Amino acid sequence: MEGLQFINLDDIVYCESQDNYTKFFLVDGQRIMVSKTIKHFEELLNPNQFFRVHRSNIVNLKYIEKYVKGEVGYIVMKQGERIPVSRRRKESFLQLFQYQ
Repeated sequence: MEGLQFINLDDIVYCESQDNYTKFFLVDGQRIMVSKTIKHFEELLNPNQFFRVHRSNIVNLKYIEKYVKGEVGYIVMKQGERIPVSRRRKESFLQLFQYQ
């Protein structure tokens, strides 16, 4: 509503869906709400840098610190946030880290 804000893609740690809005969590702690769905951003963001791990979250792969296994596995981001990985997306996510 105020105008446009430009963000460097490397500054995005992860995105979180909130109904028809998407909240961006940035490296500097800033949070920005955008009036577009997470699906819109999933289609825009580079799949070599970002991955949708859950219906509610897209993560920047460079900020992942570790993956914790479990019935509901989750990612720990470098800033300490815990992001769930859906059962449906778990295999595709783990394949990103398989050595060829």
